[in-house]
Amino acid sequence: MANASPSPLAKGAWYTLVILTLVYVSNSIDRTAMSILIEPVKAEFKLSDSQLGLLTGLAFGLTYALAGLPMGWLIDRVNRTKLLAAPQAGRAVRGPAIGAYDARLMRVLAAIFSLLGLAHLLSGAAGLKHLGPVRWPTDLYAAGLLAEGDVDLLILGSSRAAFGLAPTAIDPCLAERLGRPAQSWSWSRANASLWSQRLVARAALRRLRPRVVVVEVAPEMMSPHHYEQAWNAVTEADLVDVPSCLQGAFNAETVGACFFPLVRPLDNLARTFERRPSAPPQLRWMAVHARGGQFCFGSPACAAHNARFEERLRFRWDDRLAEVIPKVRAERFIDYRVGAPHTDAMLALLAEIEAVGAAPLLLRMPVHAVYAAEVPPAAEAEFSVYLASLQQQTGAELLDADAWWRDARERFHDPDHLSPAGAEALSAALCEAVAPLITGAPSPRGR
Repeated sequence: MANASPSPLAKGAWYTLVILTLVYVSNSIDRTAMSILIEPVKAEFKLSDSQLGLLTGLAFGLTYALAGLPMGWLIDRVNRTKLLAAPQAGRAVRGPAIGAYDARLMRVLAAIFSLLGLAHLLSGAAGLKHLGPVRWPTDLYAAGLLAEGDVDLLILGSSRAAFGLAPTAIDPCLAERLGRPAQSWSWSRANASLWSQRLVARAALRRLRPRVVVVEVAPEMMSPHHYEQAWNAVTEADLVDVPSCLQGAFNAETVGACFFPLVRPLDNLARTFERRPSAPPQLRWMAVHARGGQFCFGSPACAAHNARFEERLRFRWDDRLAEVIPKVRAERFIDYRVGAPHTDAMLALLAEIEAVGAAPLLLRMPVHAVYAAEVPPAAEAEFSVYLASLQQQTGAELLDADAWWRDARERFHDPDHLSPAGAEALSAALCEAVAPLITGAPSPRGR
């Protein structure tokens, strides 16, 4: 049989590879040209050694870091082909521009424009903009490799959701309700904020195409004075979040934190060399066997793993009682208020979910009476009003499980994280709430 001719897609792939290779070679030459011409440049502009060091070191690094951020932000929002072509078109006219205008300003601007193109190319190709907030297994894109087709349910939340919702328990229940195989994933993460949920959602909504997205909500997540939320503004906010972050800043430290996205490329580079994104065995287990959940069900291997995990952390309840609970009010509810930038980020997240045709479901995770006693009544009241307003504004459903098992010690691993027994029970309840949203049937209310 004669060999099949190459497909148009294969030809286009080779053409793209050649073009990108030429662009990369050109950028590499641009970067090394200064070191080759350093003596003529020094003589032409009468520069000292210190000035030359700044030109080849700090000027390059700072421009590269600042340019990478907006380009990394744009690459997820505009046509990538056109975005790649724009800096290269600028580089094409740079030479004639320098020849026509023999001025130092034009040369500086041309050099900056060249670095802009280089930073864009490398940030898009290497994906370094994703490395900063890596703290949970599915941020490593295991789900994108293991998911089979469209996903029925995507879970976004904190470690509470990872402990309390088990995709391996939800899927058999959904399969029974839907009359077909079902698939769910938890992209929940430790110390989650609305910024981190939006970062994860942008990748997940494209890769997994979920029908329903569960979004965990909690009073602490809406407070800009919560210390973990302030830190998340530093580590996870995007360039587009800077204005709203400044609006919600309440002291010099948080104002400075809002500008951290400007230097994140350097932080990501350091993390890359430090090998921070590599996941420990427990996180790999969660990604591969439990689809992002802390616990898994349905096999002897899962039962054994759950038992080993529980044994390893058997003192967690007492540790949290001694170290965390006494500080809940002071660290998570000090000067509590619901407002920007958190409310804006929540609306943006729900809008992104609805834009891809998925149905959002808000979820309050259960907490034990020990933890609930530390939540100030005024904060609980303000958050409840906000939730009602959010539902009215967006039409999102709410599953409020906050007070379901206040005194059921056996269902809690610690005062605000569920045990395997609690995870199995909550997963069954979530299945009942999600199935109608997938099928389009009326959803049960007043749970």
